[in-house]
Amino acid sequence: MITIKSPREIETMAAAGRIVAETLALVARHVHPGVSTEQLDRVAEDFIRSHPGARPSFKGLYDFPATLCTSINQEIVHGIPSPRRVLKEGDLLSVDVGVWRDGLHADSAATFPSATSGTPCSRWRKARGSRSCASWWGTASDRRSTKTRRSRTTGSRSGARG
Repeated sequence: MITIKSPREIETMAAAGRIVAETLALVARHVHPGVSTEQLDRVAEDFIRSHPGARPSFKGLYDFPATLCTSINQEIVHGIPSPRRVLKEGDLLSVDVGVWRDGLHADSAATFPSATSGTPCSRWRKARGSRSCASWWGTASDRRSTKTRRSRTTGSRSGARG
């Protein structure tokens, strides 16, 4: 069933979407070797809650304990952040985040490299002006993540969650 949204609802969803995009950008800046997925989750939750009326969509949903879903390398999806999950040089981190605002949700996902300055991945990322080096690594799972991210942010029904 398709529900037609009012102009107010569309603006609310757009505002939630902007918070999601800013959260992903913030997380991308914090992804580096030695950081735990729990630390990234804390940064994301603090940022989301700093916006009036916004809260993490996933936290508490079906007892999910975190703000972010974090999956490292070949892990599929919906990984739970943990202090024991520490990024290493060359890891690829897939992050899914959702924001609830005034009864409506927005969510998106992205994949980021864990790289220090001067590594092949960080040099590739800088040269390409990109936050992801999935093409550098060229793994099939990363190509699927990129496809999913595109379909979810454009509102396509393929790969999108309602």
